Amino acid sequence: MSEAKVSIRLLLPFREALEAEGVAFEPLLAKVGIPPATFGNPEARIRRMQAGHLIYLAEAASSLPALGLRAACHYDAAQFHEVEYLAASSEDGETAVESVLRYQQVFSDAHNLSVETRPEGKLLCYHLTPHIPRVVVEFVIGSMTLVVQRSSTWRPGRGGARVWFEYSAPQERDAYVQFFRGLPRFDAPATGLLFTPHKLKQPMPRANTRVQMVMEQELGQVGRKAAGMTQGRVRDMLAGELSGPPMGLTEVARRLHMSSSTLKRRLAEEGTTFRDVLEDLRHDTARQMLMDSHASISEVAHRLGYRDLAAFSRAFRRWSGKTPSEFRRAR
Repeated sequence: MSEAKVSIRLLLPFREALEAEGVAFEPLLAKVGIPPATFGNPEARIRRMQAGHLIYLAEAASSLPALGLRAACHYDAAQFHEVEYLAASSEDGETAVESVLRYQQVFSDAHNLSVETRPEGKLLCYHLTPHIPRVVVEFVIGSMTLVVQRSSTWRPGRGGARVWFEYSAPQERDAYVQFFRGLPRFDAPATGLLFTPHKLKQPMPRANTRVQMVMEQELGQVGRKAAGMTQGRVRDMLAGELSGPPMGLTEVARRLHMSSSTLKRRLAEEGTTFRDVLEDLRHDTARQMLMDSHASISEVAHRLGYRDLAAFSRAFRRWSGKTPSEFRRAR
């Protein structure tokens, strides 16, 4: 199964932030095996694990607090101009948000954004999974905040978008106050930008139907290029939900903003099924946990969503020909 990839464009702001600090970036590329020529190609995409390792090294090399927000300050509209211009030219805020959701594969194969209705308003939610480091979360939320500011008259905390982080506040808060013009809400029920329904219905100041049509055509080509990555996006979404209640095909399709039949068709075109993707993910996760952790077999079963140890053992034998105990002893 192909590993999810991310656009080189997402990493360019981190290079800018480090170089502004006087930290050389090319040695970090060498450590993760990314040729400078690849990094210089804005259309290139690299494996998500490579990208994560590169950001980890960048954070270790930097002395800047809140590196993700610092990198967001170097986010340039030209890096994702089609998506940002489409959002800015939309009729109203609700249409703009829908545009970002529809074309989020421009940034990454993994679909981490969705809209949730909450008592406080509409949340453009960034779904966190265990593999996403805090520095990346803050870069994404910071960049989204800047897009909102450039595309509209809204300002965080001023009757428009409010910023939520579901983790606890850091000890050093000055960088957050300076970037967001006030302290975001930490320990929130989710992560993302919260909009009041009134703001979403307001016309966008740069609404332009012609520009919108041109950007739709450009981004449609990007979407067709990414069509072969459906199983990677499904796998990523399931990976963050394995230990909870089972997430079925219908819910995954909803989060990917497509119908169940479309998701089935795209997976079939890639030679797989929803069940196969889930089984492959469980198998890979089980093997990794049994090899690399001290977790008990019962804990591994629970992490994979099995409430019955016997059911997990039967499934693992079907995958590998061994019981979990036999596999662990043979590692």
